[in-house]
Amino acid sequence: MDNSQQPDLDEIEGWLLAVVDGRETRDSADRWAHRWVTDDKLCWGDVEWWALRARAAGLTK
Repeated sequence: MDNSQQPDLDEIEGWLLAVVDGRETRDSADRWAHRWVTDDKLCWGDVEWWALRARAAGLTK
């Protein structure tokens, strides 16, 4: 789970599954997703954008 290159759908899914499996906390996954959601220089596919925004939404609640 490298933080230097834009994640692909497999990496995003890996973070979601890590939360479900208990290997990552919701907070750490939210912060990881928020890092990518707030980078305006990146382009996302619809599914990737939905998944990242859904995960990062935990920081705004």
